[in-house]
Amino acid sequence: MDRSAYCAQVLSHLRRLSRREREAVRTELEEHMEDHILALLDLGYDEKLAEERTVAAMGDPAEVGREMERQYPRGWMLLGRGAMVLTLLLALFLARPLLERVPAAWESLVVRCAPKAVLDISERREDFFDPLGLDAWDLDAEAVIRDVHFRVYQVGYEPDRAGGNTLLAAVCWRTNPFQEALDDYDGYSLRVRVDGEETGHSMEAMAGGICLYSVWADPGQSLTMTWEIYGETAAVSITLPEVGS
Repeated sequence: MDRSAYCAQVLSHLRRLSRREREAVRTELEEHMEDHILALLDLGYDEKLAEERTVAAMGDPAEVGREMERQYPRGWMLLGRGAMVLTLLLALFLARPLLERVPAAWESLVVRCAPKAVLDISERREDFFDPLGLDAWDLDAEAVIRDVHFRVYQVGYEPDRAGGNTLLAAVCWRTNPFQEALDDYDGYSLRVRVDGEETGHSMEAMAGGICLYSVWADPGQSLTMTWEIYGETAAVSITLPEVGS
């Protein structure tokens, strides 16, 4: 009988073990016999005789198998399975804060890729104080401060709007969507300049980090928006499109 057949006979008696546990036992047996064979080879035995002597020294495979089976009583096996379940539950409990962030993370990914699905200046929205539905131009002006991104993605004009005749749709997000979202009011600050002169602005916060800014500026003027967070600043400069362009 060679060592492979010996291991197979031992394992045939280990009915309570899982597949992984049976493979671990097989590995242990094979490594033990390999060490014994190498020792006999060093003493001058040829390989076949060394294997035969090693297998014989291991004892009756049926008896070895039954003895090993007794080392794995059912109670301990159930306890082991229970420990695995408890470990899994603990891992899920620890991951709960991350799982709770999944909806917000999805929202973050949507607004950074398709912000107009949340706010489109050209779409008439009766839920706004002013319903919009303006002629609008798409922009792509982005500023980055560490892990925070600010992007102006659309502009439109409404001359009679209170607080500013130029509307700018912008979105902010963190690089990691699972992080807490920025507070629209306390997380960062914004300064606006028109043709180099600082001017006031108003903001209407939407869902998912999207904001609608109202600024006193006219088509063709140069507008600079400077955000500040973490004590650092970043800016985007925009030449406002001419009406009819």
